[in-house]
Amino acid sequence: MTTKGRLIRDAVVKLEEAIAKLEVARRKLQEARNPRHVDLIIKIEDLRQIYEILTDTECTPEIEEAGINVKN
Repeated sequence: MTTKGRLIRDAVVKLEEAIAKLEVARRKLQEARNPRHVDLIIKIEDLRQIYEILTDTECTPEIEEAGINVKN
């Protein structure tokens, strides 16, 4: 695997870890049902969608070239 491929793989792993933590936070905020948290909940969902776009092999062909398996 090239250096670029390793860097992308490492970035994907870190993004997956961050998204998992944000999903836990989003669920807890939803359970709290505080209207002030709605904007934050929406932003967390936006970040998840950005991750899905970044890890889409059509949008980022380097993912497929490096043989990186992503969790979508």
